[in-house]
Amino acid sequence: MGLTPEPAVRAALFVASGTAWWKSYRGLGRLAMLAFWYGMLPIAVAAAGYLPMKLFRQGDDVPAGVAWEWSRWGRDSRYVYSYAEPRGGLGYTRYAGPLLALSIADDRYAPPPAVAHLLSLYTRARKEERVLCPDAQPIGHFGFFRRSDLWKEPVGWLLAHVAS
Repeated sequence: MGLTPEPAVRAALFVASGTAWWKSYRGLGRLAMLAFWYGMLPIAVAAAGYLPMKLFRQGDDVPAGVAWEWSRWGRDSRYVYSYAEPRGGLGYTRYAGPLLALSIADDRYAPPPAVAHLLSLYTRARKEERVLCPDAQPIGHFGFFRRSDLWKEPVGWLLAHVAS
């Protein structure tokens, strides 16, 4: 939504969406992201000619050009906003509607500080952030969409804001 010139959206619900700027992580997560952006990614792309994500069991392989752009974003405090800023901010500065960002306390991919960092880039949105804490059952980065017991409140929020 941030890279869309004019987001035609009444309300936005982000789930486990954050930036991958290494300083928006804490503890070992920060060290891992630092190592990824400054070590693993450059070495892997230089050696293979692309980013071999399948080798790391992290999805599909990424072309070199895309990997280098992603690497620039991950090392920049503005993350993807560094692309949007010279284009007038795009959706980051133009979207002024309600935006609920759900972070998940046990999410290693988009931990709460990374979600808060993404939210900070939406300068005009009416922002709200909630952190979901796992009970006896972990949630993790992908678990929200596997657990319908977590959906009622955020879906209710979205429907209420879309209807208004």
